[in-house]
Amino acid sequence: MISTPTDDGCYLVTGALGCIGAWMTRLLLQSGARVVALDAGTDDHRLKAALLDTSEARLERVVGDVTDLAQITEIITEHQVDAIIHLAALQVPSCQANPVLGAQVNVVGQMVMLEAARSLSSGRPLVYASSVGAYAPSGGKQGLADPPATFYGVYKRAGEQAAALYAKSFGVASIGIRPHTVYGPGRDFGVSAQPTFAVLAAAEGRPYHMPYGGDVQLQFVEDVAQSFVNASRSDYDGSCVVDLVGHSVTMSDVVDAITAAVPQSQGTITFDDVQLPFPTGLGTGESPFPRAADRSIADGMRATVAHAQRLHREALTGSGPLKGSS
Repeated sequence: MISTPTDDGCYLVTGALGCIGAWMTRLLLQSGARVVALDAGTDDHRLKAALLDTSEARLERVVGDVTDLAQITEIITEHQVDAIIHLAALQVPSCQANPVLGAQVNVVGQMVMLEAARSLSSGRPLVYASSVGAYAPSGGKQGLADPPATFYGVYKRAGEQAAALYAKSFGVASIGIRPHTVYGPGRDFGVSAQPTFAVLAAAEGRPYHMPYGGDVQLQFVEDVAQSFVNASRSDYDGSCVVDLVGHSVTMSDVVDAITAAVPQSQGTITFDDVQLPFPTGLGTGESPFPRAADRSIADGMRATVAHAQRLHREALTGSGPLKGSS
């Protein structure tokens, strides 16, 4: 379990019903902070699952639209928000299916949050989620000289560039964070969610085949969430984007870690030896905030299985956040 310092501030977390947002909300609440959890949707299964053993007394949930500047400004004023962590975005499949909607949410939403950050009196930087998808598939720093491979990546690149201009033009501090392949409890959507699907299938005694393989850089969701929180608590004054990379492993390593966590799954988890069009081999680089230590893949897989098993037990007994489910 990650230990966080005491914090009585108020955080606006957009995309709070997503995987990273749910775990970030957990960490913030456990530190004593108030959280305004904003999301356009109402499906809260990830948030409920993440908030095991966590009091919701300081949590305010809001159904909202990140493209609506008037609404965001009103929320900031009403709740006396000290810091904004902006995660809300449509993922690769959704942007591919509807590029116009993807641009509205991912680009206009980013502009709205940058504008809203101008009203913060705390001086805290806007922390926002970019993505490794902002790179060209060739990877590395040189990958920024070439176009991304997806609409999603194009939108994320635009958001990074807009943040730099907001710092230059208006003095709005910001830290963009590019996670790579996030796995763990709640990671149930997106192209790179396969390692999580596989370990959960193993825990349930089911075989599973992942449609890609190659090299991946894995990072456990709680560790990623803690790095976002650390960034928001920094006094950084400027604009930067940080690659948040985890352990560089092969898909064979992933299967071995799953087998170690669930020995009875031996031989049931397979994959195609096809490399995803994401850059690999990215370095850590400089960071204006302390990064959370990335737990090992073996520890992360074990934690994922343990969390899933606990949710299942509590659902069966009717005592947990998913009571009544099967």
